[in-house]
Amino acid sequence: MKQLVNKPRVVVLRSVGIRTPAKTVRGGGSTLSNFLEQLIPLSKEIYAITVDFPYKFPEQVHVIKIKTTGKRDWMPLSALRFLLVQLKICFHLCKMSGSFENVIFYVGASEFVLPMFCCKLLRKKTIVCATGVVTRHSVEEMGLFPFYILKTLERLNFHLADQVAVESAAGIEALRLSKFRKKISIASALYIDTDTFKSDKGVGERENLVAYIGRLAEGKGIENFIRSMPMILKERDDLEFLIGGDGLLFDKVKDELARHNLTKKVRVTGWIPHEELPTYLNKLKLLILPSYGEGLPGIVQEAMACGTPVLATPVGCLPDLIKDGETGFVLEDQSPECIAKNVVRALEYPDLEKMAQNARGLIEREYSYKAMVEKCKVALEALLGAKSNRGCG
Repeated sequence: MKQLVNKPRVVVLRSVGIRTPAKTVRGGGSTLSNFLEQLIPLSKEIYAITVDFPYKFPEQVHVIKIKTTGKRDWMPLSALRFLLVQLKICFHLCKMSGSFENVIFYVGASEFVLPMFCCKLLRKKTIVCATGVVTRHSVEEMGLFPFYILKTLERLNFHLADQVAVESAAGIEALRLSKFRKKISIASALYIDTDTFKSDKGVGERENLVAYIGRLAEGKGIENFIRSMPMILKERDDLEFLIGGDGLLFDKVKDELARHNLTKKVRVTGWIPHEELPTYLNKLKLLILPSYGEGLPGIVQEAMACGTPVLATPVGCLPDLIKDGETGFVLEDQSPECIAKNVVRALEYPDLEKMAQNARGLIEREYSYKAMVEKCKVALEALLGAKSNRGCG
């Protein structure tokens, strides 16, 4: 792989636990770690401004930790904490302004307008990563009014940024970014460790196990999945179910399972550590994601790498991954009836093994470490060659 001629010095902003309770947002550190690994071969120095970050990196990566409680306070207090975090970030940016040229507003930082204005004053080039986090998380965990405020701030940052990075081409339309098309790059997805996430056994050798793995939250369709289970069992009483994850709906999920007399058929694991995911994914006949909105969920990429068929709604960036009958299965809607029908259809598909191979091949081509480093390189080359954008997109 050809390296950048002049490697830039980059700041990455990443924040978790400011808008929402820290216990409902898991895996943020591993997401940032994944992104930093892509940047390491392309950068001279990297400064990551984030919350608690337990990972160790080479000396070229400098971690600056911002303290925040992550509590769900009265709204004015949450707003004040949100403002203070941005002011702290601005302080660090000004303090080390001679040490970097570019700033990447990564997941959780897309609505940080004060740091964006600070970057403009310091004449630094900026990339905002558009992953749909504000859309997916904010309404259920903060309310409608804060959602509109955050969404407005995020759109302002898209206008001010020199570049807007999306996880895949489908995200341009899904996130309504067409007006920024001239400055969009495809560069912010996770890479998948295809040596760790791989198939240990064919789909036909696996248990009759159907699973949802992810955040237990509104908008994920988890309640409709539970309501579909009795319908599925009428057709396939040999199936078992697994629900893995944590979130605001954890207790409600358990109550719903009890109400539908499903506790003997469904295993609820709670949060699954990332290093254990390959083991879980290799047990599944089918992973289901009946979401109402997504960016590019890592769990779908990881399942495909493990040769696990995925049934998902065509939202966010998922149409670039899931082609019905080729690399997975598409849900027409999130209704329990539709979920039940398609779970049975997927499990009775005549050539699941071929589909699993196709899905694995897609991940190797488009989302391996080498592929994602190359996409980041193209984005940085475009940024380095562009004049600083001080107006609107």
